[in-house]
Amino acid sequence: MAAKKTTKSKSATKSKSTKSKSTTKPKSTKSKSTTKPKSTTNSKKHEEYDVIKLFAESINHNIAVTDTQEKIIIWNSRIESQFAQKEQAMGQPLKELFPRFQEEFRGQILADMISTDVIKKGKTHEFSRYPLETKSQKIRYFDLQFSPFKNNNGEIIGCIMTMIDATDKIYMENQLVRNARTTSLANLGASIAHEIRNPLNSISLNIQLIKEDMESSNSQTETLEIIDNVLYEINRLNKIIKNFLSFSRPPEPTFVEADINDVIRRVLSLLREEARQSGVEIISNLGRVSKSFVDPDQISQAVYNIALNAIQEMQKEEGGILEVSTLSVDEYILIEIKDNGPSLQMENKSQLFDLFFTTKEEGTGLGLPIANRIIERHEGRIVAENNLDQGACFSIYIPVVKK
Repeated sequence: MAAKKTTKSKSATKSKSTKSKSTTKPKSTKSKSTTKPKSTTNSKKHEEYDVIKLFAESINHNIAVTDTQEKIIIWNSRIESQFAQKEQAMGQPLKELFPRFQEEFRGQILADMISTDVIKKGKTHEFSRYPLETKSQKIRYFDLQFSPFKNNNGEIIGCIMTMIDATDKIYMENQLVRNARTTSLANLGASIAHEIRNPLNSISLNIQLIKEDMESSNSQTETLEIIDNVLYEINRLNKIIKNFLSFSRPPEPTFVEADINDVIRRVLSLLREEARQSGVEIISNLGRVSKSFVDPDQISQAVYNIALNAIQEMQKEEGGILEVSTLSVDEYILIEIKDNGPSLQMENKSQLFDLFFTTKEEGTGLGLPIANRIIERHEGRIVAENNLDQGACFSIYIPVVKK
């Protein structure tokens, strides 16, 4: 009897063990069948993400990629250099990183267009010369493209924004147009100036003789005042012609090794009395900059013209502050001339360095073109922008030249 019980017990145990195995096996099989496709899907998503991320880092343009909620999922190093840091941008809505996208531009609001046309309808949109403020607080112009970001199945999973900085290209285009226009005007004006200057000299000489004769004969004071006014206007015309000729036929630069800070100090000392009479305070912040081979007299003339223009603009506002600073930027010496007078009008910015363009009642429109011509002959450039709060900033870039 005891032997039978043992056999039965073993049989029951074996049956129970077999039953346990048979119930466990299907459960394990079911678990494997549901987990495997999910892992494959995630792997594919990561592959797609890695490919676009690698692509974004490999090209020399600003690239940002969003998900369908317009939140940043890729922010390449190029866009990071001009806008927000990557850790600040990731996960943030695109329109918060670029608030201007919520404003109307050429009849469209970019933020609305991205959500409706690009992400929902899969359309691509391009905008040229779009102004944006970079983290250096400077306005630069970008060619923008917004394209749908699709996965391998063709489903839209976000938006790709490509930004090409077109600021330097615009500057070069404007410069070419300006140079062509300036050359033709300069050639025409030089011949006209020559024809005008000779009779002016003759008139001036004869008026001087009449004045001397009248002074000796005790003639009427009123007549002498009229003659003085004529002489004043003749001298003013002569000055205009002299400035114009210096623009159309500038002397060749005489390059010597010079300290730009010494040049700036000399210019500011010449301007202090003019600034005082106009109620303008001059502040200088001269940094440590390399010596360079330049024409000190011509650089002085360029800085003087720009600074004087700023003082005259602030005089309209009954004074202000003129700040002149220098610093080294890569292979350039940067001279910044800032004021807190009237800001530059957008419609005038492209004409600032055009010959004879002026917004002043008695301006000649020669000061800024002469300054620009001088800096060009030093293979540099001038950039004019508005300050964030008020006033304008002229940035003069002069390449460091060693003998």
